[in-house]
This record gives sequence, structure tokens and C-alpha cells, in this order.
Amino acid sequence: MLGAAGSVEAGIALLALYHQLAPPNVNLQQPCITEEEQQKRGLCLVRSDSPPSEGAEAEVERSSTVKMENCEAVISNSLGFGGINTALLFTRV
Repeated sequence: MLGAAGSVEAGIALLALYHQLAPPNVNLQQPCITEEEQQKRGLCLVRSDSPPSEGAEAEVERSSTVKMENCEAVISNSLGFGGINTALLFTRV
């Protein structure tokens, strides 16, 4: 699966663009801008209104999927061993 990780990420990026949903981001607990500011700028990083909890179930709950509005493009970065790096930009048609 390690060799196919970039294609899986690209597939998730395409699904996010198609369904206009931002995938959950577990490790971003305190974004530098509020959820309202994210929506105004068209950035949907993570919901900031979820109260912190404990355990793995709380991580999934805290990282709930966010609806994107008017998202026209997504980018997928893949960094590989030996300096093989790729960035794919997908746009709506």
C-alpha cells in the first residue's frame, strides 16, 4: 500500500471535490482562524465547535467532515523516498 498511497490520496481528493466535503483532519484541533472565517474565505479545515473529549472515538467525532461551499479545486501532494515528489491539482469542469 505504501507505493499506492499517492493514488489513494488523489482519489480521496477527487471524491472531496465531487461531493464538496472536506475530509476529516484529526490532528488539527485549534485552527488559526475561526470556522466562520474559514467559510468566508472558502477554507474548510476542521470544525472548531466540537468540545474536546478523550479516546479514539472522540478523535473521530472532533474531526467531523465539513461541507465545502463553492470549492473549485483540490491539490494532492505526495512525497516519496528518494526525492520522488508529486503535486496534482484537480479542478471542476
